[in-house]
Amino acid sequence: MKSLTSTLQKTKRALKKEQKKPVEKVCSCRVPADEYIKLEDELNNLGYKNMSAYFREIILARKREYNISELEQYKVFLVNKISNNVNQIAKVMHQDIKKSDEVDYKKVADCLDEYLNELYILVG
Repeated sequence: MKSLTSTLQKTKRALKKEQKKPVEKVCSCRVPADEYIKLEDELNNLGYKNMSAYFREIILARKREYNISELEQYKVFLVNKISNNVNQIAKVMHQDIKKSDEVDYKKVADCLDEYLNELYILVG
C-alpha cells in the first residue's frame, strides 16, 4: 500500500507540473455503499479533493504489465502453428479446385478435425 501511495503522490506532483487540460467528458460508475466509503477513506488518506482526480491518476498513471506464463506462451505458439497448417490446407484445396483435380475431402476433413481437437485441448 505504501508503494502505491508514494507512486500516486509522485504522479500527482508530475501531473500538476503539466498544463491543465480542459475537462470535457464525464465518466461515471456505480459502487455499493461499503465500497464507496472505502473509496472516500482512501481519498482522504491520500489527500485528494475529489474522486475524479484520484481516478484519473490511478488509471492514466498505472503501468500495464502483462505476465504470460511459459505454458501460455507455448499454447500461443502451438495455436499459431496449427492455424498456419490450416491455412496451408485451405491453400492446397483452392489450388486443387482451380486445377479441376479431385480433392480427397475425407482426408482434409480428418486433418482439420485433428487440428480442431488439438485446439480444444489447448484452450480447454
